[in-house]
Amino acid sequence: MLRRIAMILALLTVLSHTSRAACGSISFEQLLAHPDVAAVFRATVVHVRSVTYPLPEGLGPAAGQVATLHVTTLWKGDVARDTVLYFGLGESQRQLELRQEYLFIAMPLSEVGRRQFGVAADVDQPLRANEFGCGAMPFDRPSTQQLIGIVPGRPPR
Repeated sequence: MLRRIAMILALLTVLSHTSRAACGSISFEQLLAHPDVAAVFRATVVHVRSVTYPLPEGLGPAAGQVATLHVTTLWKGDVARDTVLYFGLGESQRQLELRQEYLFIAMPLSEVGRRQFGVAADVDQPLRANEFGCGAMPFDRPSTQQLIGIVPGRPPR
C-alpha cells in the first residue's frame, strides 16, 4: 500500500511538470495526444464548493474545490455538458471563480483521489484538474487562445 501511494505521488509530480510544460513548450496537438490527459474542454463554473481533503501518509490536509461546470467545447475525452470536476489547489491558492470560463486539462480521479474527495465508486469517470501547471487556464487570456490556436473543438455529450 505504501509503495502504491508513493507511486501515485510520483505520478502527480510528473503530471504537474507535464502540465506546466504543456502551457509553454508543447503544442496543443501534442497535449491532446498525451496519454495522461483524459479530457481537454472549455467550461464555465456554475457552482463551486471549497473542500479540505487529507493527503496520503498523514502529510496533512490540502485545499481544493468541487466545481460544477457547464461544458461548451470539447477537444479530448467524453465529457457531459454539465459535469463535476475535483480541483486541487497549489501553493498560490488560485481558486476557480464562479461564472468564469476556463480551458480545463483534466486527468482521471484516482482511487486515492476518490477517497480524498469522498467520491463513490459508482460515479462514472470522475475528473480532476489542479491549479499547478495548466489544469485550469482562464479562457479569455491571450496565452490560452495562443495555445489552442485554430484547433476545432466539438460539442460535449
